[in-house]
Amino acid sequence: MSNNDVIEREIKVTIVEHRDTHLLVAISNDLSGLFVAGRTIEQIERELPTAIREVLEANGHEVYSVTADENQGQSRDFLSRTILANAVLNARQQRGSGA
Repeated sequence: MSNNDVIEREIKVTIVEHRDTHLLVAISNDLSGLFVAGRTIEQIERELPTAIREVLEANGHEVYSVTADENQGQSRDFLSRTILANAVLNARQQRGSGA
């Protein structure tokens, strides 16, 4: 794999909390179809890279790696939070129209 074959894609993921049930949901305007639900931010962080990989692969991308880190600049007091994910993809391979 050469550097010419690799692209990195940043994906902004928003986590929202239901007021009554406190269920957390991760969604992204940058990656249509991404939806991860959980009871804790730690659970969302564990499941998010796999979910991102699965959505990207379903859209025809060959994925080399996915990382996701909570944006450290945010207060945990707010109901809406952001995680920035990075996906390393094969720049040459894309089946179908993709995302």
